[in-house]
Amino acid sequence: MATQKQNKAILTTGFIIGIIGVILATLLLCKHGFPELCTSSFGCSIEGVDGCQRLGESSESKIFGLIPIAFFGLIYYVFLTAVIGWQLKKLTIEKAALFLYATIFGLAVDAVLGYINFTQILTPCILCAYTYLITLALFILALTHYLQMSRSMSRSKKKPNFGVMLQEMMNPALVGLAVPLLISFTFWSIDRMKAPTEVADNLLAENKVEITLEDLSALKEVNLNLTGIRSVEGAENGYIVIQKFADFLCPHCYHASQLLQEAMKRWPGRIKVYYRHFPLDSTCNPELHGKPNKPIGDWRCNGAQAAICAADFPKFPEYYHGIF
Repeated sequence: MATQKQNKAILTTGFIIGIIGVILATLLLCKHGFPELCTSSFGCSIEGVDGCQRLGESSESKIFGLIPIAFFGLIYYVFLTAVIGWQLKKLTIEKAALFLYATIFGLAVDAVLGYINFTQILTPCILCAYTYLITLALFILALTHYLQMSRSMSRSKKKPNFGVMLQEMMNPALVGLAVPLLISFTFWSIDRMKAPTEVADNLLAENKVEITLEDLSALKEVNLNLTGIRSVEGAENGYIVIQKFADFLCPHCYHASQLLQEAMKRWPGRIKVYYRHFPLDSTCNPELHGKPNKPIGDWRCNGAQAAICAADFPKFPEYYHGIF
């Protein structure tokens, strides 16, 4: 009887943790799959940079470049929570085994995702790290619960029926699939219902073209030394030359980089961009004063140094934009 109460307490704790996992996975799905809908950086900001958004914008956050990994995370946590709920209704060794195996699978997946998050992404996704802790906590509870159930089974000398386990997992499996689909559809519907953003070109009125050209010709020309600058992208003979100074941890620099890429795609053969690396930290930038910001300054400087070295290779643009 005491063992049964302990199992109930373990499962109740697991159920609460599972709900927290569902909430975090839902928020991640919204930030990764519908960034225009979820703009808050709560729980994601590192030195003013939204790590969750940065991961969501990277190719590592989607499977086949289409489906956010957070969608499968939501399925996983809903499934686990449903399994725990079914186990609370009636304790069986089969469902205890299913609970344990599912958390082992989750730990293996989180190990891979955690490696990518903390080694491949410059600004880690903090909310993602919280989900790793959720999975670890559920694994500990699942292991404890399974061991207690196994001891009870050994005393009664009853062997687990894995056919029953497969049969009983159907209900939580269906719930685990239906709920994320419903949540994703809701996000998609809300996103589609939002007022469309301004996408028109807002072309200059014809009668103002000459005046604008006169104003531009009156501006003082600034000559920047291009000697040795190999970090370049765009048309070789482009007549629109842009010098871009950027910090790899600057969200506005990242946005500017996206705009430039769109401009080069839209008007091919016209634009040439020289990328200049300007870390916003005195760690390696003598133009800035103040105390170096460790370890953030090192990340900025390492990114700039890597981009300078990458300029010697043919795929510099891909590398440059990949660092962002």
